[in-house]
Amino acid sequence: RCLSDWSSDVCSSDLVPFMKRAIEEIDLSLTSLSNVDLSKVRLRIEDTLIRFFKKHIYIIPQYKQDSYTFQLVFGIAVENGGLGLYSTSDTTVTPVVSSSYQAIGSGFPVSKFALGLVHMGGNVEEVKPVAVFCVKAAKDYSDHCGGHTHLYTLKSDPPRIEDASSEVREIEEYSSEMFAIARTLLTFLDTEQYGDQDIGSLSNYVAGTISEF
Repeated sequence: RCLSDWSSDVCSSDLVPFMKRAIEEIDLSLTSLSNVDLSKVRLRIEDTLIRFFKKHIYIIPQYKQDSYTFQLVFGIAVENGGLGLYSTSDTTVTPVVSSSYQAIGSGFPVSKFALGLVHMGGNVEEVKPVAVFCVKAAKDYSDHCGGHTHLYTLKSDPPRIEDASSEVREIEEYSSEMFAIARTLLTFLDTEQYGDQDIGSLSNYVAGTISEF
C-alpha cells in the first residue's frame, strides 16, 4: 500500500474474509493521514482495528470470539521517518523488537523450526532465500498453508517497500537444491562406507557441487 510519504505491506493469517475486510478499512483510514511518522501510522491502525473488532468480532458470542480473531504483520516505511515492523494481537499493534523477524499463523511452528535451521542474519538480499524457504516449509508441511508466496522487502535509503515476488519460484528451486546438498553431506558420516582415505575426494566432490549450485 503506497502513498506519497509512507508505504506499508501487511501479511496475515487465518480467517481470510475478516482479515481482508480489516485491511480494506486500514487502507482507507491511512489515506487521510498527514504529517506521517511511525507512531501515527501505528496508532491509526490500532484505532481502525478497535472499530473493526467492535463492529464485526465483539458482537459474536464470547465463547466463539477466539475462532474469529486474526493476526497481522505490518512492514511500514516512512519517508524521513525510518522503517518499522509490527505485529497485532486483536486490537493492539506492537513493535517487533525481540528479533529481526516475525512469523504468524497456523504454519508458525514449521516456519519457526525452519528459521532456526538457516537464519544467521544478514542484509536484505541474504535473508530473501531464508524467508522464502520458511514459507515453503510451512506450505509443504502444514495442512492449512498454501497458495502463492509473495515476497516484499523493506529498504532504508530511501525508506520504501519493494515487491520481490518475481524471485520466489527461483529461490524455492534453489532451496530444494541446497538441502539436497545437505543430505549428501550427511551420507558422508557413514564411517563404514567412507574412511579417512576418502576425505580428499569427498571434499573435492562437495566443493564442485557447491560451485555448481
